[in-house]
Amino acid sequence: MAISFDVAGIKTFTSGNNDLSLTVGSGLNRYMIAVGGFNTTSMSYNGVSLTNITNFTSPIIDGNQQTVKAFGLANPDSGTHNLNIPYSDAFGGSVAVAVYNGVASVGQPEVTNTGYSNNGSNNTQVISLNTTITTITDNA
Repeated sequence: MAISFDVAGIKTFTSGNNDLSLTVGSGLNRYMIAVGGFNTTSMSYNGVSLTNITNFTSPIIDGNQQTVKAFGLANPDSGTHNLNIPYSDAFGGSVAVAVYNGVASVGQPEVTNTGYSNNGSNNTQVISLNTTITTITDNA
């Protein structure tokens, strides 16, 4: 079984409990990955907690510091449910989420920090992450 894309969503938010509605298909061996710049310690989808996979915090430059976190969930419930992101930072945040089918259920995903840059003209910090998922069929 090859890996196939199921659904994706993006949400920008401010302080409080923030929900992103997703309709996940019924494909086999589903995997949800959510990545974003925010100050949260947890996420849940349809009441099931996602696992924190990695965190990366940039150096402080011009008084600014950014954090990127990645969370994952094997076999998220199919149907329309909410991804809940509790958030307490007044500056706001954003999250991008995707669900794939045909993904191995253990050791997923592999997320590594691949770069960091700072645009001094407008204090924009860019953090690059590389995410690798493995197929269920041949573990490649």
